[in-house]
Amino acid sequence: MRQQCTYLIPVEEALPPKKNEGGIMKSKYFTLRKAQDATRIIPRHLPDDKLQKHLVKLLDYNRYLSHTYAYMDILADGGYFERVIDPSATGVFPKDIWLHHNINYSLDETLKEIQTRRGNEINR
Repeated sequence: MRQQCTYLIPVEEALPPKKNEGGIMKSKYFTLRKAQDATRIIPRHLPDDKLQKHLVKLLDYNRYLSHTYAYMDILADGGYFERVIDPSATGVFPKDIWLHHNINYSLDETLKEIQTRRGNEINR
């Protein structure tokens, strides 16, 4: 008969919190809310520097959502998944089924806007 180990503590309690150089806790890069908000931004209203940052964020979110098993911990921490509560099934499913489609659409619109701006610079 195997005895359960009672002296172990959860990993979260054993490790000190992660801090950046300033000693302040960094906010999560990917959250469900941030990803949904990124799809609502209209690229043609952004200046060039913000448009570039927006493109990078959309590319990262697209990478996370395209490879859910590779980035499972990041997506789970960001609230993307919800647990299946059913006696006949186990696992997780996305809270927002359309998020990946919306991210791809926003990414396409952002890339079109960048191409448009580049075309206007060349024609000047």
